[in-house]
Order: sequence, then structure tokens, then C-alpha cells
Amino acid sequence: MLRLHAWQGFEVLGCLLLMALCDLALPFATQRLIDDVIPNHDVRGLVSWIAALAVAVLVGALVSYRRIVIASTMAARVLAELRQRCVEKYCSLSPRFLDHVPSGDLLSRITNDVDHLHGVIERILPALIFETATLIALAVYALYLNALMTLVVLGIGAPLFGAMYLTTSRRLRQNSRSLQDSMGRLSETVNEQLTNQTIIVSFDLRAWAQHVVLGVLRRILSTSIQVARIDASLTAGTHLVFQGTRIVVLAIGIVLIFRGDMTVGALVAFLAVVSGLIAPFVTIADYYGELSIAAGALERVQSFLQTSDHVHDGSATFERPIGEIELRDVSVAYVVGTDVLKRVSAVIPAGSVVALVGPSGSGKTTFLHLLMRFLDPNTGSVSVAGRDLRSFSVDSWRNHVALVPQTPLLFNVSAAENVRLGRLDASAEEINAALRAAALDTAIELPHLAGDEAIGEGGALLSAGQRQRLTIARALVRNAELLLLDEATSSLDPERELAVLEGLAACRRADRTIIFSTHRVGAAARADVVLSFAAGRVVRIR
Repeated sequence: MLRLHAWQGFEVLGCLLLMALCDLALPFATQRLIDDVIPNHDVRGLVSWIAALAVAVLVGALVSYRRIVIASTMAARVLAELRQRCVEKYCSLSPRFLDHVPSGDLLSRITNDVDHLHGVIERILPALIFETATLIALAVYALYLNALMTLVVLGIGAPLFGAMYLTTSRRLRQNSRSLQDSMGRLSETVNEQLTNQTIIVSFDLRAWAQHVVLGVLRRILSTSIQVARIDASLTAGTHLVFQGTRIVVLAIGIVLIFRGDMTVGALVAFLAVVSGLIAPFVTIADYYGELSIAAGALERVQSFLQTSDHVHDGSATFERPIGEIELRDVSVAYVVGTDVLKRVSAVIPAGSVVALVGPSGSGKTTFLHLLMRFLDPNTGSVSVAGRDLRSFSVDSWRNHVALVPQTPLLFNVSAAENVRLGRLDASAEEINAALRAAALDTAIELPHLAGDEAIGEGGALLSAGQRQRLTIARALVRNAELLLLDEATSSLDPERELAVLEGLAACRRADRTIIFSTHRVGAAARADVVLSFAAGRVVRIR
């Protein structure tokens, strides 16, 4: 993703190189000040020295400003694109697959984990590149000043720094990944408790809920302390080596001055250069904890982006009409060895109304999810007009299907806007017709939610029956050839259920197939075909 912004990256590199050159001005000028200007009382040289340093500082400040602006802009764009990829990914995954992924953990990956990468792109990577460029430039200058002491610095400091990073890297990485997992667990737990707040209050589970959250917080605290200790030990060790190396260099330099092999100005300049040579290792130590946390966060984001929900996406584009649907020896298992559907075979005529009946857990919802392409059969096949459903692209098939899920799923927008989500180009007349077919008169039943007023999160301001009818209207406005209803009238009283069934009958046409699951005998009696389920099998067809 950074390669997509290569031009800005090269500009950042150019700024970093200019900053490194500007930073070299001080040690280079210091040597000339001590060895030439001060001994000779060179006033003109002093003015030139001050002017040169002022220019270097000003240029360095301007270049630093430009570098920060470019790096921050690039980081914001990259992270926005990364979040967009995450959104595209979870939108492509089937609801059945997402049932196995805690929503709080997924939210944590898209928000918290991506946030951890911001500092890496904006600050740490540019800083490491800058320090590397400075290290190379200063190493060349240090070799020019005194090759022996430069080799001593690199020979002592580099191996010690390397040993410290190797001993702490693995532990820090593991603890950082564990910390991110715990943060994801915290988001998951809090999200779950907010969703189930009615149960928590009704059963007086507040103490239990707090205990669960505190348990997660304790794990986060323990891991955070462990990360801080490892990070602190690395930083302390780095500074110890840094100061120790400077002392060794100072001692060697004084001996060389005594022998006449080095000037005082050269030693002062070399000490400044030594600080620059070792500074990259200190910088890495200071950023290492944050870098390790970001690495763990990136692993979590990558693992999500590489996720596959194993629904085959064919290459053919489905075109109407749907025609006859046939299932041949279809078996489905969510867990290996435990079939939810067992060798189901059935033929659904085009334009028919089909009722699925049977006890809870008998496989009716899975049957509907197969037709919605939320999952594929483990064995057997589902064919439409003689072609395997898996040969069509998932999107082109779903464009011809509408689903009313067992649990009404609504957005916190107006009632009309929720219906319009079934087909974004639906007119006001079509939305009102769909509402009438679903036996929902918003002017009478929802006067408090008139106009564009939102219906609350998940439709919290509506009754259960109103939520169900609103989801039915959303499916009807889609004008799909295959309409799937999963216990769509379970929250309705008999009178409202009859009104909805009559509305569905009025929407019936030759090229539309309607399949609905129900526990009510009266509703099933209105169907052309009835499939009776028991323990994952179709035991009777009427």
C-alpha cells in the first residue's frame, strides 16, 4: 500500500537526507570553531560560522515541516485505504461466516489495530530512515576524523545493541500480540454487554458483567506491564551501552591528544559524531515497544484480510428468470461430522409458494441460507434451471433474491429509508406499496417517527411486530424473483399475520418464487408445496 504512494515516499526520503546533512553542520562547524576561529581570534570567521549554522538550522526546520506534512498525509491516506479494504472484506463475507467471528474483535481490528499503524507510518518509519541516513553520513565523517576510534565504536556498540534486540524481540512481539488480542476481547465483551443490557438489568447481572470486564482488564493490565518492563529494559540497556561507548571514546581520544595524534577540536567533533552514530540504536530502542505492538496489530489485520468464508464464487452471470430450483442429496455441516442438513432432495417449481415446516433446529434456516448463497453444500448440489448454483457469481445471484431474516435487522435511519435499502432507486410510491403489502401503515402506527426521524439502533423504537413488517417491506420493494422469509411473521398476532399473507399473495406473480418457514399450520396451508423437516431431513413433501 505504501508503494501506491511512492512519489510522496521519495519526497520524504529527500527531506530526511537534507535533514541529515543539516545536522552534520554542527559537528563539522564545531571542529573549525575550536581549531581555527578561536585560536586565531577570527571575527570574520566567527560571523561566517554563525551565519552558516543559522542557514543550516533554518533549512533543517523548513525541511522538517515539509517532511512531517507529507508523512502525515501519506499515513492518513494509507490507513484510510486499509480501513476501506477491511470494510470491503467484511462486506464480502457471508453472515453465516461472520456468526463465528466476534463483532467486537472485528471492530477492534478495523479501529484500534489500524490506529496503531498510524504512528509507524507517520513517525517511526521516517525516523528510522532518517537515523539510518544519518548513521551512514556520520560513519563516513567519523572515519575521516579518526578511523581507529570509529571502528572501536562500531565494533563495541553494534554487537551489544544487536544482542539486546535479539534477546527481547521475541518476548516483546509475543506479549504485544497478546495485548492486542486482549484489547479485541475487551471490545467484544463490552459490545456484547451493551447489546444484552436488557437481560443484564432484568436478571440483576450487573455484578457478573462487571466481573467479566474486570477479568479482561486485569489481563490487559498484566500484559501491558510485561510489555513496559521489556521495553524499559531494552531502553535502559541501550542508554547504558551508549554512555559506556562515549566514555571509552573519550578515554581513547585523550590518549591520542597526549600523543599528538588528535586535536581537541577533532575530539569534540568526534564525540558529537559518536552521539549521532549511536543515536539510531537509541531511537530504535525508544520506538521498539510501539513498533512491536504495531507489528502485532498488523498481523491481526492481515489475518482478517486473508480470511475466506469458503463460498464458491462462480464466473457466470445469472440472468432471469430463476426457473425451477432442485436440490439433490444436499448435506451441510457447520462442524465436521455433524450434518445440519442430511441428503435433502427437493424440487421447487418456478412461481410457486413453498412452506418449510418443522421443529426448531430441524434445518429450515440452513435451507434458506443455501438458497441465499450464505454457504455451499458439503455434498450434493443446488441447481437452478439445470445449472449448479455455484457456477454463478454470488453477487449476480443475490441481485435476484430477497431475504427476510428470522431476527429483524434494521438500521438507525427512518422507516422509509430502511425500506429503500431493499432497492436504493425505489420511488416513494413503491416504498408505500411495499409498506401496505407488509400491513404496516406508518402514519397510523408510527406517528412519533414521522418524516426522516430515525427508528433507533436496530429499530429499538419499534415493536417486534413492526420491526418484522418493516423487514418484509424492505424485501418486497426489492422486486426479486426469489423471496425467502425465515419465520417472518412469528411476532405478529393472527390478524396481522393474515394481512401480511394476503399482501404477499397480492404480490405473487408467475416469475416469482416465495419460500417461507413457519411454525403455524394456517400459514403453511396457503402454500402450493410444503416441505416438512425433521432432524435435518425432509421427511414429507406435500
